Amino acid sequence: MYSVMADEARDHHTEQLAVCVRYVTMEGTPREAFLGLHKLDTFDAKSIADGIEAVLQSHNLGDLMCVAQTYDGAAVMSGAVGGVQARFRERHPEAVYVHCYAHELNLVLCHTCKAIPEAVVFFDLLETLHNTMGKPGEICKSCREQPSCHSCLSQDHEDSHSPRDPVKSLQAEDDLHADLRTEPGAEEVFKSTMTICEEHHIQLPVGPRQKQKRLDGFVVESACGATSNPTTPGEFRGQLYYPCLDRMIQELNHRFSDVGEELMSGIQACNPTTATFLSEDALKSLATHYKIQLKSEELLVAKHFFKRRLEKEKVPDIATVFQMLDSDMFPTLKAVLQVALTIPVSSCSCERSFSAFTPSAHMVKEHYGPREAQ
Repeated sequence: MYSVMADEARDHHTEQLAVCVRYVTMEGTPREAFLGLHKLDTFDAKSIADGIEAVLQSHNLGDLMCVAQTYDGAAVMSGAVGGVQARFRERHPEAVYVHCYAHELNLVLCHTCKAIPEAVVFFDLLETLHNTMGKPGEICKSCREQPSCHSCLSQDHEDSHSPRDPVKSLQAEDDLHADLRTEPGAEEVFKSTMTICEEHHIQLPVGPRQKQKRLDGFVVESACGATSNPTTPGEFRGQLYYPCLDRMIQELNHRFSDVGEELMSGIQACNPTTATFLSEDALKSLATHYKIQLKSEELLVAKHFFKRRLEKEKVPDIATVFQMLDSDMFPTLKAVLQVALTIPVSSCSCERSFSAFTPSAHMVKEHYGPREAQ
């Protein structure tokens, strides 16, 4: 069995599809392997699904069971009716769709930053500077024609506020409320922020709060320039820390609520560090989806075995559980554990493949020209 991961990127006006697979070795170690790049003539769901299938068939994987598929959240990939994941499941019905968690967490952080107006201004300024500095020819021309451009950008940078959000970890909603959304938690983050500012010689805003103009009798549909200057732990907690945490919890709950509950419960039951380890109900729901006839006798023996082992030593993860079980004594239980190890949570391997091929492509272009590089 295996799972498939795919991502696309444009190279010299050509859409390239990178395909990777995840599998478990005979020793019980999860591995991810790059299969190849596939050129896309059109960027639609059918072409992408056919491209993935062609790469799998070229490596003789088409007849093996695919347990999962992982892509980004683009509509053409994630569409439940006509998307790539829906078309791929027509040929591989067991392949559940997993939205790349790396992309999900990135979206959570992006929307969390939008909870603070000053952070929005700061990152918009950075994006503007990046887009401007990425065009050296145009910026030189602009500097010659408008000498004041540089001073205006510098002034905007000095006047903008750049609050930091050094939240240390992304946890579940209950953990965030219990561990972070407290006065001691906010105090710790505030002290860390002050330390970072001192180390990097960042001047804190000390001026008075800008007063909002009085617009009685008018309908105001946008901000009027008022900004907050949190300089005390209480102001930091109320104006920055709590709004960021509340927005983060909201985004985590929204973006990860569509993950299959039975699937996640089954994978959790494979983890020796959880309270539901080897829960028969949770494991059977996972086994049923992949047509594995999980035997209760195997579970009973495995529970007694690991109960004694856990009293003597620590069993850290699912891979260790898989390695400790004998294939002849626990064939169906090991098959369920193999599924849990095979399901990916990210498509980052595909993105890394593009980064790895970039230097090679540049070398080919320099020696043979752009046509051969394609």
